[in-house]
Amino acid sequence: MTYRLKTVVMLVALTAVAAACGTEGSEETPIPTPVIVTSPAPLLTARQFHSATLLNDGRVLVAGGLSEKFDSLDTAELYDSGTGKWSASGPMVQPHADHTATLLQDGRVLVTGGRGTNLGASADSEIFDPATGTWSRTGNLAAPRRNHTATSLQDGRVLIVGGYGRTADGSLASAEIFDPANGISSPTTSMRGGHADNGAVLLKDGRVLVVSGSGEGQPLSPSEIFNPITEEWSTTNQMIRRTSHMAVEVLENDRVLVVGGLGMGLGPTRVQIWDAQTDTQKGTWTETGSMAEPRTLHTTNLLVDGRVLVLGGTGAAGNTGSVELYDPATGVWSPAAKMSVSRSGHTSTRLQDGRVLVVGGESSNTEIFDPMTGAWETSIP
Repeated sequence: MTYRLKTVVMLVALTAVAAACGTEGSEETPIPTPVIVTSPAPLLTARQFHSATLLNDGRVLVAGGLSEKFDSLDTAELYDSGTGKWSASGPMVQPHADHTATLLQDGRVLVTGGRGTNLGASADSEIFDPATGTWSRTGNLAAPRRNHTATSLQDGRVLIVGGYGRTADGSLASAEIFDPANGISSPTTSMRGGHADNGAVLLKDGRVLVVSGSGEGQPLSPSEIFNPITEEWSTTNQMIRRTSHMAVEVLENDRVLVVGGLGMGLGPTRVQIWDAQTDTQKGTWTETGSMAEPRTLHTTNLLVDGRVLVLGGTGAAGNTGSVELYDPATGVWSPAAKMSVSRSGHTSTRLQDGRVLVVGGESSNTEIFDPMTGAWETSIP
């Protein structure tokens, strides 16, 4: 695959300052070497419904997903923000798509489940070691699942919940906990309802909020909260609109923003916030400002300045490249510059310098959004 990279050259001119009075002269201040900023290269392999994980060293691991022929992939690649280039990692043990990838406390990455070789739900789990660039098998899930969630707990274990199993019986209520110390995933208390294509976030008190989710023809389940100390579940207060295929972000003061998705009730442009301040056990749901257009299979990123970036997804007229910004201080949405391509099933990752890397989604195209300028840098496959 060939591509063209655009480069932006930033020159910094320094003015020499005269020497202090009484000296015979002054040495010229050397002009620094120009800084070359390179647009990101495209992915080595086009993919969607993959995972993207920011590693401790600043690189981004992109793994698995569906190919252009809709086969599950066992390939993975690493993005280096310093060079803007991708490099292949060692091959995964098994193909994965619609899976989860979780950064462990020791810097390794746990990949669980997803669509396997035959596109059915898989119980396969494996771990990527950034130090060696290799994948190794770890203990299988207690139940095969895809379109589930995995959340890193404060003690380093990983809570894995819901998803779809190998049958057509709808979404799973089962949950399990992976322990990196022994590489074993063990069942825990089941949820009160089935959840798939749901959201899950870690709260400051260590609990995990699981937000709604679909059931392939079943009614959407109420949101639930998991207590890792007691390993018990409780339901939240009723959502204004239950939803699936949404995106969730934790805001200041432990509020949780739920953006877009599919569901019944309020229009899909409406946005909700879960707040534990008024009810520490069940939380309360309120509406905030509406987006300009509906979307699902989109992504969100919490920016350094506290705003939330919402990217792409599937809208009323198909896949979209539109971008919106949410300001929690005012509850107002505003448009941002569009991406160069329309995409859904993509990933977006906030880099260590605050920029956001957007990858894939029926494309090998890679883009970077700079919140400081509102501008995009784009690869051209």
